Amino acid sequence: MSNRPRTLAVAYDSDASFSADDEYNDYDDVFDAKEQQDGSDTDATDNEDLYEDDDFDIEDQVRLFDGNVHPPEYWRRNVEGFNEDSYACQDYSPGTTVLLDAVEEQWRQFCSVLKRGTEDCYATISLGLLYNFFD
Repeated sequence: MSNRPRTLAVAYDSDASFSADDEYNDYDDVFDAKEQQDGSDTDATDNEDLYEDDDFDIEDQVRLFDGNVHPPEYWRRNVEGFNEDSYACQDYSPGTTVLLDAVEEQWRQFCSVLKRGTEDCYATISLGLLYNFFD
């Protein structure tokens, strides 16, 4: 395939309007490195400053959580008393249930060939065991 001939369309040359002799440019102060070498307008944060306002942080948390701050006992009681029944169900389609049952049966057969119980295979699961099961 032959190369296309290049067209010599002249585009607007933005650099043509620039002159090194320009006395003032709006962006001169942005790129002035001498001014930045003198010092910074901001101060570095000291590690001690991070912990000075601990009381203020607690007030911020109260405002952030809108009064919804609970003691540790509340969380422990809720975790221990959580009812998993509504989350324990598995809503699979009938086709998926058939496939899962087939995989479970295949696992039982695989474990019986190894002369091991299914629970033992689960408890001592390894990469080699899984590789050979899915092979």
